[in-house]
Amino acid sequence: MRRNRIPSLFKVGLFGLFATLTTGVMVIAGGHDFWGKTSLAEASLPNGRAIFKTGKFENGVRVPIQGGPHWIHSEGGGCETCHGSKGLGGIEPEFCFIATPPISYRYLVGDGYHFTQRQDGTHPAYTLKTLKIALQSGINSRDDEMDYCMPRWRLDDKALRDLAGYLTHLDTVRK
Repeated sequence: MRRNRIPSLFKVGLFGLFATLTTGVMVIAGGHDFWGKTSLAEASLPNGRAIFKTGKFENGVRVPIQGGPHWIHSEGGGCETCHGSKGLGGIEPEFCFIATPPISYRYLVGDGYHFTQRQDGTHPAYTLKTLKIALQSGINSRDDEMDYCMPRWRLDDKALRDLAGYLTHLDTVRK
């Protein structure tokens, strides 16, 4: 299903630069600030890690969700459950019948990874705004509806920054 085009705030540049701050992670790619350097400087990596790994905030409260596979509502789980501990995807969650895409910074903002099946690894770069739309409404950066297996996560702006900071962190620790 094709939706109206969501305007991208930035275009992907040719070169990327990662800068790690003591209070979080700032990311600048091709001279453009895709994630929002001020926002990510305020990101809580422990909270982002908790959301990614468990689907719960750092304080133990579960992130509200809609949709997704039935088992995530009863058993729980975070991004890692379907996209792997390194955010590289390639996992076919139970009853979903499709491999998950990578979700680390390099994939979401860069040129993406080539991988198998129905996802070709190409898409416009995500911004914090389009990432929020994808997570909450299920509309990806190509303005296509995402697979039904992708839960609709209800994250406020702070939690979104925390998660984006952790997704960025995944590329800095994986060499």
